[in-house]
Amino acid sequence: MTVTTIADVTPPSFVTGYPTPSVVKDFEFSLEVALNEPGTWYWVVVPFNASAPSTSQVRARTDGSGNAAIAGDSGTLGQAGVAVTARVFGTGLLAAETTYDVYVFAEDDEPTPNQQAVVTHFNVTTTKDVTPPLYHTAPAITSVTDFTLTLAAALDEPGGFHYVVVPDFSSRPSVAEAVAGLDSLGNPALLSGFVNVTSKESLTSVEVPLQGIRHPTSGVCCVLSASTTFEVWFVGEVRTKDWSFCRRDRWMRVLLARSWCGCVVLCCAVLCCAVVM
Repeated sequence: MTVTTIADVTPPSFVTGYPTPSVVKDFEFSLEVALNEPGTWYWVVVPFNASAPSTSQVRARTDGSGNAAIAGDSGTLGQAGVAVTARVFGTGLLAAETTYDVYVFAEDDEPTPNQQAVVTHFNVTTTKDVTPPLYHTAPAITSVTDFTLTLAAALDEPGGFHYVVVPDFSSRPSVAEAVAGLDSLGNPALLSGFVNVTSKESLTSVEVPLQGIRHPTSGVCCVLSASTTFEVWFVGEVRTKDWSFCRRDRWMRVLLARSWCGCVVLCCAVLCCAVVM
């Protein structure tokens, strides 16, 4: 007796334990999926409690109300039981400490695919912000007068930046020293302060008075006098919801000198970048 099975008309099933989130961070996470046969999977990430999408809406990368999903894509699963991964990330795409709804469905690789009838739903909550801010606009000195200098920077998220003014050729202070207003020897910097940045990517400036700075060798009070050079060091900072800090010691070393004609000469060099908690 010969028996011939009919064509495949059964939608694929997810392997036990899938789909699932993985590698969840503050501003990204990954999705993993595995099927019991080769096929294609579709997924969307939408705001928490948004209207649940149908399979056609997931395919169109929208939520149940037709609004564009935060993220969405599709991918091929070439082997049964072998998991594939999709990474959900991008500048400004996700927020830290935030819950999102994820919807997934799959179909097999038949000429006329057999599609799952319902979507699978789960939540993903990102972790607290542990990523130091980036400089959207590098720290700079935008103006210098006889009595003031203006510092400016823009961060990619709300936070702020610390600054210290120290004599030329001073060793670079550590993050902790700069935050405390100290030079690399643990002594008070010539000037120091903190500037709040309330909006992301918005250039924030502060005018710093130079009166009262003493010449590093003579001790005579001066205001950026002839042949005197200072260094200004910056460190960006963002405060997390639990009031811990993330800091980036991406330092801009700025040397200022007053030339014989009274003009200000600026020389800038970006040094190093490291993550410091």
